[in-house]
Amino acid sequence: MDRVNLEYEAKEVQDQTLLVWLQSTPSKSALSRVLGSNHSDQVWEKIHKHFSLHTKSRARQLRTKMHAVSLEGKMMDEYLRKIKNYVDELASVGVPVRCEEHVDVILEGLPSDYAPVVFVIESKKCTPSIAKIETLLYGHETRLVRYNHDTQVLVSSSVNYS
Repeated sequence: MDRVNLEYEAKEVQDQTLLVWLQSTPSKSALSRVLGSNHSDQVWEKIHKHFSLHTKSRARQLRTKMHAVSLEGKMMDEYLRKIKNYVDELASVGVPVRCEEHVDVILEGLPSDYAPVVFVIESKKCTPSIAKIETLLYGHETRLVRYNHDTQVLVSSSVNYS
């Protein structure tokens, strides 16, 4: 036997060992997708294709949910944390969110009470950092809560004098 045949046979044994290992490790649902493969690279390609499609679908779902988040009925901290969780989940499936999109999602979910802050952020020449935007939003939330409290006190005191 010549050297080329020996190398080929060694590679073939290695490939078959890897094929058996790859076919013995996936879950039952993934295993059904790789049966009938004759070489390890075929198994790998089928697994990659399956999970790639699953990842794209998951990313689409996460992006849709992220864009649907609104401040309605939430405190600012919970709102921002929820958006950040989607940003992190998207990054974990290989679809990082650009800073500009992150900012857009934050601003889109705000009610009209936040229009002055949105205007300030959108009027900036460069997109402010997420930390800077969060600081502005927390400050505005504090002012809104204080203003609403002061308005309630004023209304209730004027009712008592009637």
